[in-house]
Amino acid sequence: MNNTQLKEAACDDLTYAKSTLSLIINNDVPFDTHAFNTVEGVVEQIDRALKNVASISTEQADSSNEDCDVFFGMDLESSLNSVLGTLVAIENMSVIFESNSLKVNNTTLIELIASVKMNMDSICKYIAVRG
Repeated sequence: MNNTQLKEAACDDLTYAKSTLSLIINNDVPFDTHAFNTVEGVVEQIDRALKNVASISTEQADSSNEDCDVFFGMDLESSLNSVLGTLVAIENMSVIFESNSLKVNNTTLIELIASVKMNMDSICKYIAVRG
């Protein structure tokens, strides 16, 4: 795939992942094991996007792309890995949740998921403009 196709594929995966997170945020997915399973699917989408981003050729990139951070001090791959890390932490909570040894504060987790979604919005815009 060329850079344009890789950027489009990454944006498509991230857009799908964002819309899936919106289902949790808008209470369309009950916050129980279903929400955690949904987060697991989002992690897979972001992982696919990360692989596409990693394959984008930087040799053809113009000088305006060099040393440009998505978030302060973080390049594109690091930003995606940060989002992934947060979602994996939420996934890991599901084990504790299912064993009933954790009282889950739904509001706090939904706010965390909303924060991840906002970061993904920034990443999508960055990929679309710069790649």
